[in-house]
Amino acid sequence: MYGKKVLAVLLIAAYMSSNAAAIGLGLAPSKIDVSNALKGGEYERTLMIYNTNPDEGLFDVSIDGAIQNWTTFHDPADKSDVKQMRIAGNSQKSVVAKFSVPADAANGKYAGTIYASLLPVKKGVLEGATQSVTVRMPSDVVITVSGEQIVKAEVRSINVNSVEIDYPLRSDVGCYNVGNVVITPKVSVELKKDGTVVRTAVNDNTPVKPQELKTVSAEISTTDLNLGNYIVTVKAFLNNELLKQEDVNVSILKRGTLSVEGKIAGALVAPSSINLGVVYSVSIPFQNTGQMDVKAKLSGEVFNQAGEMIDTIDGDSVLVRAGETAALSAYYKPAKDGEYNIKYKIVYEGKDIPLDSVKLLVKPAAPETNPTVTNVANNGITATTAPEAANPVQANPSDDSLLMIVGGVAVVLMIALIVLRSRKSKKKE
Repeated sequence: MYGKKVLAVLLIAAYMSSNAAAIGLGLAPSKIDVSNALKGGEYERTLMIYNTNPDEGLFDVSIDGAIQNWTTFHDPADKSDVKQMRIAGNSQKSVVAKFSVPADAANGKYAGTIYASLLPVKKGVLEGATQSVTVRMPSDVVITVSGEQIVKAEVRSINVNSVEIDYPLRSDVGCYNVGNVVITPKVSVELKKDGTVVRTAVNDNTPVKPQELKTVSAEISTTDLNLGNYIVTVKAFLNNELLKQEDVNVSILKRGTLSVEGKIAGALVAPSSINLGVVYSVSIPFQNTGQMDVKAKLSGEVFNQAGEMIDTIDGDSVLVRAGETAALSAYYKPAKDGEYNIKYKIVYEGKDIPLDSVKLLVKPAAPETNPTVTNVANNGITATTAPEAANPVQANPSDDSLLMIVGGVAVVLMIALIVLRSRKSKKKE
Protein backbone atom coordinates (compact mmCIF):
# COMPACT_ATOMS: atom_id res chain seq x y z
CA MET A 1 0.00 0.00 0.00
CA TYR A 2 2.85 2.36 0.87
CA GLY A 3 4.55 1.74 -2.47
CA LYS A 4 1.34 2.43 -4.38
CA LYS A 5 0.91 5.76 -2.59
CA VAL A 6 4.46 6.79 -3.39
CA LEU A 7 3.96 5.85 -7.03
CA ALA A 8 0.72 7.86 -7.24
CA VAL A 9 2.28 10.95 -5.67
CA LEU A 10 5.30 10.81 -7.97
CA LEU A 11 3.18 10.36 -11.08
CA ILE A 12 1.01 13.34 -10.12
CA ALA A 13 4.12 15.44 -9.53
CA ALA A 14 5.50 14.45 -12.91
CA TYR A 15 2.25 15.37 -14.63
CA MET A 16 2.13 18.77 -12.91
CA SER A 17 5.76 19.58 -13.63
CA SER A 18 5.47 18.63 -17.29
CA ASN A 19 2.42 20.87 -17.66
CA ALA A 20 4.13 23.78 -15.88
CA ALA A 21 7.19 23.45 -18.07
CA ALA A 22 5.09 23.55 -21.23
CA ILE A 23 2.72 26.43 -20.32
CA GLY A 24 4.80 29.23 -21.88
CA LEU A 25 2.35 31.88 -20.66
CA GLY A 26 2.13 34.47 -17.91
CA LEU A 27 -0.45 37.13 -16.98
CA ALA A 28 -0.19 39.98 -14.48
CA PRO A 29 -1.78 41.12 -12.29
CA SER A 30 -3.63 38.06 -11.06
CA LYS A 31 -6.35 40.18 -9.41
CA ILE A 32 -8.02 43.50 -10.27
CA ASP A 33 -10.20 45.39 -7.80
CA VAL A 34 -12.14 48.48 -8.88
CA SER A 35 -13.77 50.00 -5.82
CA ASN A 36 -16.37 52.78 -5.63
CA ALA A 37 -17.10 52.56 -9.35
CA LEU A 38 -19.62 55.15 -10.47
CA LYS A 39 -22.62 54.24 -12.60
CA GLY A 40 -21.85 55.26 -16.18
CA GLY A 41 -18.15 55.58 -15.34
CA GLU A 42 -15.20 54.14 -17.26
CA TYR A 43 -12.18 52.55 -15.62
CA GLU A 44 -8.97 51.18 -17.13
CA ARG A 45 -6.38 48.70 -15.91
CA THR A 46 -3.22 47.57 -17.69
CA LEU A 47 -2.46 43.86 -18.11
CA MET A 48 0.89 42.34 -19.09
CA ILE A 49 0.92 39.12 -21.14
CA TYR A 50 4.18 37.16 -21.15
CA ASN A 51 5.36 34.67 -23.77
CA THR A 52 7.91 32.51 -21.92
CA ASN A 53 8.48 30.24 -24.90
CA PRO A 54 11.53 30.84 -27.14
CA ASP A 55 9.29 30.98 -30.23
CA GLU A 56 6.66 33.50 -31.24
CA GLY A 57 3.11 32.65 -30.15
CA LEU A 58 -0.44 33.71 -30.94
CA PHE A 59 -2.33 34.90 -27.87
CA ASP A 60 -5.97 35.68 -27.17
CA VAL A 61 -7.48 37.88 -24.46
CA SER A 62 -11.08 37.38 -23.32
CA ILE A 63 -13.39 37.78 -20.34
CA ASP A 64 -16.39 36.05 -18.86
CA GLY A 65 -18.68 36.61 -15.91
CA ALA A 66 -21.09 39.39 -14.94
CA ILE A 67 -18.86 42.15 -16.38
CA GLN A 68 -18.31 40.49 -19.77
CA ASN A 69 -20.44 43.03 -21.65
CA TRP A 70 -18.81 45.92 -19.79
CA THR A 71 -15.28 45.10 -20.90
CA THR A 72 -13.22 45.87 -23.98
CA PHE A 73 -9.48 45.52 -24.64
CA HIS A 74 -7.25 47.91 -26.55
CA ASP A 75 -3.62 48.58 -27.37
CA PRO A 76 -2.12 51.17 -24.98
CA ALA A 77 -0.19 52.85 -27.81
CA ASP A 78 -2.72 53.40 -30.59
CA LYS A 79 -5.96 52.58 -28.69
CA SER A 80 -6.98 50.03 -31.34
CA ASP A 81 -9.18 47.13 -30.26
CA VAL A 82 -7.33 43.95 -29.29
CA LYS A 83 -8.62 40.41 -29.56
CA GLN A 84 -5.56 38.45 -30.60
CA MET A 85 -1.90 39.36 -30.78
CA ARG A 86 1.40 37.81 -31.73
CA ILE A 87 4.14 38.02 -29.12
CA ALA A 88 7.77 37.30 -29.90
CA GLY A 89 9.55 34.56 -27.94
CA ASN A 90 10.71 35.47 -24.42
CA SER A 91 8.90 38.78 -24.65
CA GLN A 92 5.73 40.47 -23.43
CA LYS A 93 3.01 42.91 -24.45
CA SER A 94 0.69 45.14 -22.48
CA VAL A 95 -3.07 45.34 -23.02
CA VAL A 96 -5.51 47.79 -21.46
CA ALA A 97 -8.82 46.47 -20.11
CA LYS A 98 -11.54 49.12 -20.16
CA PHE A 99 -14.57 48.63 -17.92
CA SER A 100 -17.66 50.71 -18.84
CA VAL A 101 -20.17 50.52 -16.02
CA PRO A 102 -23.79 50.79 -17.27
CA ALA A 103 -25.69 53.85 -16.11
CA ASP A 104 -28.50 51.63 -14.80
CA ALA A 105 -26.27 49.16 -12.91
CA ALA A 106 -27.48 48.44 -9.39
CA ASN A 107 -25.18 49.06 -6.46
CA GLY A 108 -23.17 45.98 -5.54
CA LYS A 109 -20.21 43.81 -6.45
CA TYR A 110 -19.78 42.40 -9.95
CA ALA A 111 -17.20 39.75 -10.77
CA GLY A 112 -15.57 38.35 -13.86
CA THR A 113 -12.39 36.67 -15.03
CA ILE A 114 -10.01 37.87 -17.72
CA TYR A 115 -8.17 35.09 -19.56
CA ALA A 116 -4.97 35.29 -21.58
CA SER A 117 -4.73 32.23 -23.81
CA LEU A 118 -1.84 30.75 -25.76
CA LEU A 119 -3.66 29.58 -28.85
CA PRO A 120 -2.91 26.12 -30.21
CA VAL A 121 -1.36 25.14 -33.49
CA LYS A 122 -2.50 22.05 -35.38
CA LYS A 123 -1.06 18.96 -33.66
CA GLY A 124 -2.76 16.01 -35.30
CA VAL A 125 -5.96 14.21 -36.04
CA LEU A 126 -8.46 12.19 -34.10
CA GLU A 127 -11.67 11.00 -35.79
CA GLY A 128 -11.42 13.68 -38.48
CA ALA A 129 -10.78 16.67 -36.20
CA THR A 130 -7.59 18.48 -35.22
CA GLN A 131 -6.68 17.97 -31.57
CA SER A 132 -4.74 20.58 -29.64
CA VAL A 133 -4.25 22.04 -26.19
CA THR A 134 -5.04 25.63 -25.25
CA VAL A 135 -3.33 26.99 -22.16
CA ARG A 136 -4.78 30.01 -20.45
CA MET A 137 -4.11 32.08 -17.33
CA PRO A 138 -6.78 33.93 -15.33
CA SER A 139 -6.99 37.36 -13.72
CA ASP A 140 -9.95 37.77 -11.38
CA VAL A 141 -11.83 41.08 -11.52
CA VAL A 142 -14.20 42.55 -8.93
CA ILE A 143 -15.97 45.87 -9.57
CA THR A 144 -17.88 47.47 -6.70
CA VAL A 145 -20.55 49.85 -8.03
CA SER A 146 -21.56 52.74 -5.83
CA GLY A 147 -24.31 55.25 -6.43
CA GLU A 148 -22.28 58.00 -4.79
CA GLN A 149 -19.99 60.29 -6.77
CA ILE A 150 -16.72 60.67 -4.90
CA VAL A 151 -14.44 63.59 -5.85
CA LYS A 152 -11.29 63.37 -3.78
CA ALA A 153 -7.54 63.57 -4.31
CA GLU A 154 -4.31 63.34 -2.34
CA VAL A 155 -0.95 64.95 -3.00
CA ARG A 156 1.65 62.23 -2.57
CA SER A 157 4.77 64.22 -3.50
CA ILE A 158 6.15 67.61 -4.58
CA ASN A 159 9.53 67.73 -6.34
CA VAL A 160 11.48 70.75 -7.60
CA ASN A 161 15.20 70.67 -8.46
CA SER A 162 17.75 73.38 -9.14
CA VAL A 163 18.55 73.86 -12.83
CA GLU A 164 21.05 75.58 -15.06
CA ILE A 165 20.12 78.81 -16.79
CA ASP A 166 17.94 78.38 -19.91
CA TYR A 167 16.68 74.99 -18.72
CA PRO A 168 13.01 74.90 -17.64
CA LEU A 169 12.39 74.84 -13.91
CA ARG A 170 9.79 72.10 -13.47
CA SER A 171 7.62 71.47 -10.43
CA ASP A 172 6.22 67.93 -10.28
CA VAL A 173 3.23 67.15 -8.08
CA GLY A 174 2.21 63.53 -7.56
CA CYS A 175 -1.61 63.50 -7.44
CA TYR A 176 -3.56 60.38 -6.51
CA ASN A 177 -7.26 60.20 -7.40
CA VAL A 178 -8.98 58.64 -4.40
CA GLY A 179 -12.47 59.08 -5.86
CA ASN A 180 -14.48 57.36 -8.56
CA VAL A 181 -14.63 60.07 -11.27
CA VAL A 182 -11.99 61.68 -13.46
CA ILE A 183 -10.51 64.79 -11.87
CA THR A 184 -8.33 67.64 -13.14
CA PRO A 185 -6.15 69.02 -10.35
CA LYS A 186 -4.63 72.48 -10.67
CA VAL A 187 -0.97 73.09 -9.95
CA SER A 188 0.05 76.70 -9.44
CA VAL A 189 3.72 77.73 -9.16
CA GLU A 190 5.33 81.02 -8.15
CA LEU A 191 9.08 81.71 -8.49
CA LYS A 192 10.20 84.28 -5.93
CA LYS A 193 13.42 86.28 -5.57
CA ASP A 194 13.90 88.21 -2.32
CA GLY A 195 10.19 87.91 -1.61
CA THR A 196 9.09 89.20 -5.02
CA VAL A 197 7.28 86.97 -7.50
CA VAL A 198 9.29 87.04 -10.74
CA ARG A 199 7.52 84.32 -12.75
CA THR A 200 4.49 82.03 -12.50
CA ALA A 201 3.11 78.92 -14.17
CA VAL A 202 -0.16 76.97 -14.00
CA ASN A 203 -1.21 73.51 -15.17
CA ASP A 204 -4.94 72.78 -14.93
CA ASN A 205 -5.41 70.45 -17.91
CA THR A 206 -4.00 67.10 -16.77
CA PRO A 207 -6.82 64.57 -16.16
CA VAL A 208 -6.31 61.90 -13.52
CA LYS A 209 -8.42 58.76 -13.70
CA PRO A 210 -9.98 57.10 -10.64
CA GLN A 211 -7.41 55.31 -8.47
CA GLU A 212 -4.56 56.59 -10.63
CA LEU A 213 -1.35 58.25 -9.43
CA LYS A 214 -0.17 60.80 -11.99
CA THR A 215 2.46 63.50 -12.02
CA VAL A 216 1.06 66.96 -12.77
CA SER A 217 3.87 69.29 -13.82
CA ALA A 218 4.20 73.06 -14.25
CA GLU A 219 7.25 74.58 -15.92
CA ILE A 220 8.78 78.03 -15.57
CA SER A 221 11.22 79.35 -18.15
CA THR A 222 14.58 80.44 -16.69
CA THR A 223 15.70 82.33 -19.79
CA ASP A 224 16.97 85.86 -18.94
CA LEU A 225 16.74 85.27 -15.21
CA ASN A 226 19.57 86.24 -12.90
CA LEU A 227 21.69 83.48 -11.42
CA GLY A 228 21.23 82.84 -7.72
CA ASN A 229 18.87 81.44 -5.10
CA TYR A 230 15.10 81.44 -5.40
CA ILE A 231 12.03 80.10 -3.61
CA VAL A 232 9.38 78.13 -5.49
CA THR A 233 5.90 78.13 -3.95
CA VAL A 234 3.90 75.14 -5.19
CA LYS A 235 0.15 74.88 -4.63
CA ALA A 236 -2.14 72.03 -5.61
CA PHE A 237 -5.92 72.52 -5.87
CA LEU A 238 -8.97 70.41 -6.63
CA ASN A 239 -12.12 72.38 -7.45
CA ASN A 240 -10.60 75.49 -5.81
CA GLU A 241 -9.89 73.56 -2.63
CA LEU A 242 -6.23 73.76 -1.58
CA LEU A 243 -4.83 70.24 -1.24
CA LYS A 244 -1.27 71.14 -0.35
CA GLN A 245 1.19 74.04 -0.40
CA GLU A 246 4.96 73.83 -0.13
CA ASP A 247 7.93 76.20 -0.47
CA VAL A 248 11.08 74.76 -2.04
CA ASN A 249 14.52 76.41 -2.15
CA VAL A 250 16.18 76.19 -5.57
CA SER A 251 19.03 77.79 -7.49
CA ILE A 252 19.45 79.01 -11.05
CA LEU A 253 23.00 78.01 -11.95
CA LYS A 254 25.41 78.85 -14.76
CA ARG A 255 25.79 76.40 -17.63
CA GLY A 256 28.08 73.47 -16.90
CA THR A 257 27.59 73.59 -13.12
CA LEU A 258 25.50 70.44 -12.85
CA SER A 259 26.87 67.16 -14.10
CA VAL A 260 25.01 65.34 -16.85
CA GLU A 261 25.81 61.66 -16.50
CA GLY A 262 24.02 58.38 -17.02
CA LYS A 263 24.69 54.67 -17.23
CA ILE A 264 23.13 51.40 -18.30
CA ALA A 265 21.30 49.89 -15.34
CA GLY A 266 20.58 46.43 -16.75
CA ALA A 267 20.52 44.20 -19.80
CA LEU A 268 18.97 45.03 -23.14
CA VAL A 269 15.79 42.97 -23.45
CA ALA A 270 15.26 42.04 -27.09
CA PRO A 271 13.96 38.89 -28.83
CA SER A 272 16.47 37.13 -31.08
CA SER A 273 13.84 36.27 -33.68
CA ILE A 274 10.35 37.34 -34.75
CA ASN A 275 7.96 36.59 -37.59
CA LEU A 276 7.45 39.08 -40.39
CA GLY A 277 4.58 41.40 -39.57
CA VAL A 278 5.31 41.43 -35.84
CA VAL A 279 6.43 44.64 -34.14
CA TYR A 280 9.91 44.14 -32.68
CA SER A 281 10.16 45.72 -29.22
CA VAL A 282 13.29 46.27 -27.12
CA SER A 283 13.92 47.95 -23.79
CA ILE A 284 16.79 48.76 -21.47
CA PRO A 285 16.96 50.44 -18.03
CA PHE A 286 18.84 53.75 -17.90
CA GLN A 287 20.01 55.39 -14.66
CA ASN A 288 20.52 59.13 -14.39
CA THR A 289 23.65 59.40 -12.24
CA GLY A 290 24.06 63.13 -12.80
CA GLN A 291 22.78 66.14 -10.90
CA MET A 292 20.06 67.34 -13.27
CA ASP A 293 17.04 65.82 -14.96
CA VAL A 294 17.63 64.57 -18.49
CA LYS A 295 15.61 63.38 -21.45
CA ALA A 296 16.87 60.05 -22.74
CA LYS A 297 15.87 57.70 -25.54
CA LEU A 298 16.93 54.42 -27.14
CA SER A 299 17.85 54.61 -30.82
CA GLY A 300 19.36 52.17 -33.30
CA GLU A 301 20.65 51.60 -36.81
CA VAL A 302 19.56 48.53 -38.78
CA PHE A 303 22.09 46.80 -41.08
CA ASN A 304 21.54 43.96 -43.53
CA GLN A 305 23.93 41.04 -44.02
CA ALA A 306 25.91 43.03 -46.57
CA GLY A 307 26.68 45.61 -43.88
CA GLU A 308 24.47 48.28 -45.43
CA MET A 309 22.39 50.49 -43.13
CA ILE A 310 18.79 50.11 -44.32
CA ASP A 311 16.75 51.70 -41.54
CA THR A 312 16.82 53.46 -38.18
CA ILE A 313 14.99 52.95 -34.90
CA ASP A 314 14.02 55.92 -32.78
CA GLY A 315 12.41 55.40 -29.38
CA ASP A 316 10.36 57.90 -27.41
CA SER A 317 12.15 60.42 -25.19
CA VAL A 318 11.72 59.71 -21.49
CA LEU A 319 12.30 62.26 -18.73
CA VAL A 320 14.61 60.70 -16.14
CA ARG A 321 15.03 62.59 -12.91
CA ALA A 322 18.43 62.91 -11.24
CA GLY A 323 19.24 59.72 -9.34
CA GLU A 324 16.33 57.77 -10.81
CA THR A 325 16.13 54.86 -13.26
CA ALA A 326 13.68 54.52 -16.14
CA ALA A 327 13.04 51.97 -18.88
CA LEU A 328 13.80 53.18 -22.40
CA SER A 329 11.88 51.40 -25.16
CA ALA A 330 11.92 51.33 -28.93
CA TYR A 331 9.82 49.57 -31.57
CA TYR A 332 10.53 48.40 -35.11
CA LYS A 333 8.52 46.55 -37.77
CA PRO A 334 10.81 44.97 -40.41
CA ALA A 335 9.66 45.20 -44.01
CA LYS A 336 11.30 41.93 -45.12
CA ASP A 337 12.37 38.66 -43.59
CA GLY A 338 16.07 37.86 -43.22
CA GLU A 339 18.93 38.43 -40.80
CA TYR A 340 19.78 41.88 -39.47
CA ASN A 341 22.34 43.47 -37.19
CA ILE A 342 21.11 46.35 -35.05
CA LYS A 343 23.48 48.80 -33.37
CA TYR A 344 21.79 50.53 -30.43
CA LYS A 345 22.75 53.52 -28.37
CA ILE A 346 21.24 55.54 -25.54
CA VAL A 347 21.05 59.25 -26.33
CA TYR A 348 20.63 61.90 -23.62
CA GLU A 349 21.34 65.65 -23.53
CA GLY A 350 23.88 65.57 -26.36
CA LYS A 351 25.64 62.47 -25.03
CA ASP A 352 25.32 58.85 -26.03
CA ILE A 353 26.15 55.40 -24.69
CA PRO A 354 26.87 52.84 -27.44
CA LEU A 355 25.56 49.31 -26.93
CA ASP A 356 26.69 46.00 -28.37
CA SER A 357 25.34 45.02 -31.77
CA VAL A 358 22.28 42.73 -31.60
CA LYS A 359 21.33 40.13 -34.21
CA LEU A 360 17.70 39.77 -35.27
CA LEU A 361 16.29 36.94 -37.35
CA VAL A 362 13.03 37.83 -39.11
CA LYS A 363 11.20 34.67 -40.17
CA PRO A 364 8.47 34.48 -42.84
CA ALA A 365 5.02 35.38 -41.55
CA ALA A 366 3.50 32.59 -39.46
CA PRO A 367 0.25 31.01 -40.71
CA GLU A 368 -2.95 31.79 -38.86
CA THR A 369 -4.34 29.07 -36.60
CA ASN A 370 -7.79 27.57 -37.15
CA PRO A 371 -10.58 28.73 -34.84
CA THR A 372 -11.30 26.34 -32.01
CA VAL A 373 -14.33 25.25 -30.05
CA THR A 374 -13.22 25.29 -26.44
CA ASN A 375 -14.34 23.20 -23.48
CA VAL A 376 -12.81 24.74 -20.38
CA ALA A 377 -11.17 22.54 -17.77
CA ASN A 378 -10.95 23.66 -14.15
CA ASN A 379 -7.15 23.56 -14.04
CA GLY A 380 -6.74 26.15 -16.80
CA ILE A 381 -5.45 23.65 -19.39
CA THR A 382 -8.16 23.25 -21.99
CA ALA A 383 -8.66 20.42 -24.44
CA THR A 384 -9.97 21.87 -27.69
CA THR A 385 -11.25 20.49 -30.96
CA ALA A 386 -10.83 22.57 -34.10
CA PRO A 387 -13.09 22.22 -37.15
CA GLU A 388 -12.09 19.42 -39.48
CA ALA A 389 -8.96 20.33 -41.43
CA ALA A 390 -8.89 20.09 -45.21
CA ASN A 391 -5.56 18.25 -45.09
CA PRO A 392 -5.27 16.69 -41.63
CA VAL A 393 -1.80 15.71 -40.49
CA GLN A 394 -0.46 13.15 -38.08
CA ALA A 395 0.12 14.31 -34.52
CA ASN A 396 3.57 15.88 -34.15
CA PRO A 397 4.05 17.67 -30.80
CA SER A 398 7.11 19.75 -30.09
CA ASP A 399 10.21 17.56 -29.85
CA ASP A 400 11.56 19.43 -26.82
CA SER A 401 8.27 19.22 -24.90
CA LEU A 402 7.82 15.54 -25.79
CA LEU A 403 11.34 14.61 -24.70
CA MET A 404 10.89 16.56 -21.49
CA ILE A 405 7.66 14.79 -20.62
CA VAL A 406 8.85 11.31 -21.61
CA GLY A 407 12.14 11.77 -19.78
CA GLY A 408 10.41 13.06 -16.66
CA VAL A 409 7.94 10.18 -16.58
CA ALA A 410 10.75 7.66 -17.12
CA VAL A 411 12.73 9.04 -14.16
CA VAL A 412 9.65 8.98 -11.95
CA LEU A 413 8.87 5.38 -12.89
CA MET A 414 12.46 4.33 -12.11
CA ILE A 415 12.27 5.98 -8.68
CA ALA A 416 8.91 4.32 -7.99
CA LEU A 417 10.30 0.92 -9.01
CA ILE A 418 13.27 1.30 -6.66
CA VAL A 419 10.93 2.22 -3.80
CA LEU A 420 8.69 -0.80 -4.46
CA ARG A 421 11.63 -3.21 -4.61
CA SER A 422 13.02 -1.77 -1.39
CA ARG A 423 9.69 -2.36 0.35
CA LYS A 424 9.53 -5.96 -0.88
CA SER A 425 13.08 -6.67 0.31
CA LYS A 426 12.28 -5.36 3.77
CA LYS A 427 9.17 -7.62 3.97
CA LYS A 428 11.24 -10.75 3.06
CA GLU A 429 13.79 -9.94 5.76
